[in-house]
Amino acid sequence: MGNAPPRCTRLALRASYSSGVALSFSIPLHEFLHVVLIHSPMVATAFASTTSSNTLPNHIVSSCVRQPLQVAASREREMDSISREFGNWFEENKISGLDGYGNRADYVAESDLRKYWSSQRIRTIWSKEVTKQLPIPVDSIKQDYLRIFSTLVYIARQGRPSLVYLKDFNKRNIHDNNVLPHFEQGLSPIFPRTPEGINVSETFKKTYFRFNPVVFGSGLHRKELNPHCILPMTFKEKLSGDSVVIKKYEPHAAAGIEASEKVIVVKEYPQYELDRNFENEANAYISLRNTAGGVVSKYFLKYHGSFIQNQRGYILLEYANEGSLLDFFRQKRPPYTREEVHNLWRNLFELLLGLSILHDHDPTITTKQLRGVHQDLKPANIFVFREKNKEGYEYKFKIGDFGLTSFEFFDKNSNKSPDNKGGTMYSPPELTHCHEDTRYISDGITEEADMWSFACVLFECAVWSICGEEGRDEFWELRCQEISKHPSHVNQGYGASFHDGFQRITAVDHMLDVILERRRVFDNFTKRICMILLDQVLVPRTKTRSRAKELYPLLNDALNAPRSLENSPIERLPDCSSFPPPVRALEHPASQVDPDGIELYFTSDADKVHKSLRNRFSKLLGGEPKSLVDLVTDRGKKVGEDICHMELSLSTILEKVKRNLSSRKTSIYILTDAMWDDPMESYSSKCCGVDNPIRSLVEEMRKKNIMRTHVSLQFIRFGDNEVSKRRLKYLDDDLGKELQFDIVDCRNHSSSVWNMLLGGVIAAIDAIDDDSMQNNNIRSRSATLQELG
Repeated sequence: MGNAPPRCTRLALRASYSSGVALSFSIPLHEFLHVVLIHSPMVATAFASTTSSNTLPNHIVSSCVRQPLQVAASREREMDSISREFGNWFEENKISGLDGYGNRADYVAESDLRKYWSSQRIRTIWSKEVTKQLPIPVDSIKQDYLRIFSTLVYIARQGRPSLVYLKDFNKRNIHDNNVLPHFEQGLSPIFPRTPEGINVSETFKKTYFRFNPVVFGSGLHRKELNPHCILPMTFKEKLSGDSVVIKKYEPHAAAGIEASEKVIVVKEYPQYELDRNFENEANAYISLRNTAGGVVSKYFLKYHGSFIQNQRGYILLEYANEGSLLDFFRQKRPPYTREEVHNLWRNLFELLLGLSILHDHDPTITTKQLRGVHQDLKPANIFVFREKNKEGYEYKFKIGDFGLTSFEFFDKNSNKSPDNKGGTMYSPPELTHCHEDTRYISDGITEEADMWSFACVLFECAVWSICGEEGRDEFWELRCQEISKHPSHVNQGYGASFHDGFQRITAVDHMLDVILERRRVFDNFTKRICMILLDQVLVPRTKTRSRAKELYPLLNDALNAPRSLENSPIERLPDCSSFPPPVRALEHPASQVDPDGIELYFTSDADKVHKSLRNRFSKLLGGEPKSLVDLVTDRGKKVGEDICHMELSLSTILEKVKRNLSSRKTSIYILTDAMWDDPMESYSSKCCGVDNPIRSLVEEMRKKNIMRTHVSLQFIRFGDNEVSKRRLKYLDDDLGKELQFDIVDCRNHSSSVWNMLLGGVIAAIDAIDDDSMQNNNIRSRSATLQELG
């Protein structure tokens, strides 16, 4: 087979520093090669082994191999193990936030770092990597260098003792609170400009953000953040916006926001908005805070900071859990009890205190004062909150969106700010121009502009509180129709404004008449409130408007004024001096039919029956007998809450009728203004559910084969409210046709008593329309007078 080639063995040697020099040799079996590699500051010695032995002779090992190599390698392994241990802890405790590009970025909170880095752990890790004593006191590391220290440990690798650079951070006074500005210079004073130093520097800069999430608050004001800065929050949803985008986020504990605020809003501005709207809004919140301190959060959205990152501006604000006032109008039902209406106005009037802070005008101060003008007050910029611990119709309102707000220093001779061209619908007459070509010419703006806008919002709220969203739409159409007569005004975008450029339009006064006609019987607020708004604020441009601090007590006095008798539904009934009330007129003929007397129910207490004591038992009971008129009059003196849930009341009464259908015939007379309130219905609904108990009664009568004339319902109407007429007309005409079983008739309170008595039974009388008949009588009398004349 011939002689085999000499067998060789391979020896690999790697220097202990990161330069990583490796030598490899092929050595014949019968030879030893003694290799000496000089690599300062240590000497590495390698030997080849023979085929007869896998290890070197002991005397050679002991004489040639230097112990420092083993110690250094052991220390590197320990440091690498510690770094891995810290890395594992990071993975177990990391939280996912967002960087400036919107990407997921992991971090650990500072509170967790402080728990991890005990004094003993800091000393232990330093002694294992760096043989010298700590150059910084442990307490100083925990207070000033904790994030830098964590980063250096995290990036340490075998052959890269990065923790040694901590002494250079300390030497140059670069600590956690001021390290970020040095990132732009590459941290050259710390890390050498060698390939190894540059590598460590870049790794440090990328990693440091994992231990330094952004903390929100007023201290974060218009700061420019590195794109790699991590925001401790989670994206939830986009709320609105095209150029300025509004998004909802869930802040983490590391953000520094109160735990009660589960979500916040972030307004995201494009680069071209940074110098105007972004700067205006961020500065407005700081100016308000400087003016009034923490109290501003009662009237304005809480400000959680602002910053610029990746060429976009961000403002962090309190989240309104009920949206804007515009959303409130569109989605919520109007208040339907006296207490709810009172609460709505009371909470809205609180915003005048906020406007007083914003305008901050004190005529007694002669030096310059910093005052603001919002310039864009409208329902979309007023925000609504529902507090969890509050029940009922309790909402809190706050002002927001200061993108067009101006803050200027004024003295007693000057009080005008630049006109930042806010929205047009709620803007005052003095900001309009006679021609669209002059719309960019401005004489400035004062706080009176805000007062006009806010008064328009309050008036619109009055319309909504009575007429609902349909009424608000109706009011908008009325304004558009009137403004359409002024083409220049329309061309400038004022098509639905509250003025014609000089004074308020007549549509406002007309709508006041409408809502006063439609208001509920207990409503003694609206008229007084609206008259104050029209007389004190919505005045021609030549007159002075009331300031916020002047208007607040006026409106509150109107809200809390004692109730007048004119608002009591009983007091509104016709007086006996003009004509007999239906109660008095019906009492005598009805008593002849029913010797036991008429049963009287009040809708506020439908379970309780009241009887006239003018019967054969009155003498046995003793005392003066009481008529139904007396009972009604007494009840009127005790009127409290005037809300009328007619469906519930009528249902209670008709259930009693259903239980006794087989007995004698029954006639029910319902005296009402038909201004019923139902929490689920708007003012324009058919009849607020009053038809439901009637349908149920008809169904029961049909089951028992009882004649239609066995039960009759006679509604007797007071007042001429158009909504009331529509409701009663539906019950009188349409419901009977739907059921093909008509037991309902409706009469005006001035109608013939016999029509009231028989209209629900005799179809011919039921067919008579009181209103048409009254109009015909008026026309007849008018024609007769003309003939006589």
